Amino acid sequence: MGRHSTWRSHHSSTRFEAVVSCGQGERQGSSRDQRDTLKLELFQDGLERAVILLYAGSTVEVDTLRSEVRSLADSKVDQVVIHQLPFIVSIEGCSLTAVASDHDVGLLQAQDLPVFTWALQPSSWDNVEGRLEPFSEPSMMQERFQYLNPAGGPQVIYSTGRYW
Repeated sequence: MGRHSTWRSHHSSTRFEAVVSCGQGERQGSSRDQRDTLKLELFQDGLERAVILLYAGSTVEVDTLRSEVRSLADSKVDQVVIHQLPFIVSIEGCSLTAVASDHDVGLLQAQDLPVFTWALQPSSWDNVEGRLEPFSEPSMMQERFQYLNPAGGPQVIYSTGRYW
């Protein structure tokens, strides 16, 4: 059963609500072989700034993720529940919902849970989509990563592996 959580930003007029339904230790996503899926994982121990890492996706999965981000940039949708996309595997219950906002808020965390709302304005979602573009093309370089979050809160990084 889900639990209702509310996030508030530093801007008093901005409020986000979501139902939190995944628990610690759960894995969500498709039932495909996990080596062939894009993973979503939170790293925070010993780091100055927590990191949400999206990693190990194929070029097809990156293209699909870019399309979802593009829909936010073009204001076709208000939110994309990233951890519920069929090609995403959530590690230890990490969840990330991307939302279109009037201004760049960044990442907001629900209490001490690995549950995040990432709120950016459409022009910033356009920038995020552009930063993912190089990962849509095959590359001779095996290890690559890119910082994605232009606003506050934890960093969001896309990487070809579990590193940055």
